[in-house]
Order: sequence, then C-alpha cells, then structure tokens
Amino acid sequence: SYGSTKEEADKALQHFREAIEIDPKSTPAYVGIANEKTIQAMFSTATREKILNESRLAVQTAMALDPNSAEAYYVDGAIKFYGDFDWKGAEQSYKKSIELNPNNANAYIRYSAFLGAMKRHEESILMADKAVALDPISISSLHNLGWVNLIAENFKASEAAFSEALDLHPNW
Repeated sequence: SYGSTKEEADKALQHFREAIEIDPKSTPAYVGIANEKTIQAMFSTATREKILNESRLAVQTAMALDPNSAEAYYVDGAIKFYGDFDWKGAEQSYKKSIELNPNNANAYIRYSAFLGAMKRHEESILMADKAVALDPISISSLHNLGWVNLIAENFKASEAAFSEALDLHPNW
C-alpha cells in the first residue's frame, strides 16, 4: 500500500483481498482496502463514488469486526472528509482513532491535513509535529508537515520539512 504506481496499488489490493479469503475476519485487510480505495478516490480520474463505495463498505466491515480499530477510524475520517464532506463526522473519527492509539502517526497525519483544510493552522501543525515525532523518517509525516506549514504561510518551516523529506527520500 502507499505505492506510487497503479500497479503497486493494484498489487496491494490483491494482497488485502487474498488475506480476506484466508481470514474473512481480518480487520487489517479490510482497513487496507478502505485506505487504498480512499487514496485512489482522492487522486484518481475514475468515478469517485464507485471507489468510495467500496472503501465505505470495507471500513464499515472492519469497524464491525473490531470496533476498537484505530486504523479503521482514521480511514473512516478520510472517507467522511474527502468523500462525504462531513467535517464534524471526520473530526470525530480522527479523534477516536487517536484516542484508541495515540502512537499511530497516520492518524495524526490525516487529522493534521483535515485541520489545515479547516484553516486551523496551529492545531494542524501540532498534529503534524506529533506525526513526525512518532515516525521521523516517514515520507508521509514529513510531506504533511511541509504541506501544513506551507498553507499556514510558514515558508521556512515548510521548506525545511520538504528538504528533510527529500534528503531522506531523494527519489520522491
């Protein structure tokens, strides 16, 4: 997952689906499908609604199998934010994810991006900093930190985060 090509994304989805064939109660596999499909919906020219419907079904299945899956909640937040434009519901899901697992950098990244879009820049940067503290070499954490500083017009901090990301991941 988190591949940069369609082939990598398709391979990840294939593996998640195979995992469900092996274990139909595999919460992480359902979360993986929901996450990957949500990412596709955000960046694809394909029909977003069809992609998001599969994502919604997968995350709802994951939450039914494990109501305490922090990963399912941050993906649910992304679906509500990017797909349904349900700001209140998205924020509730992000907060629930962090409550369930305060050590998950991805939850902070997603919540930070949401807060940045809502122009709550100080909170957004705080969440981005937490993500980087939890996963300091993650391209996602560093990219998000650069992005939220950029939209907050903290240009030096943005440049520093993007530069660090490129230093660690020169082919990005």
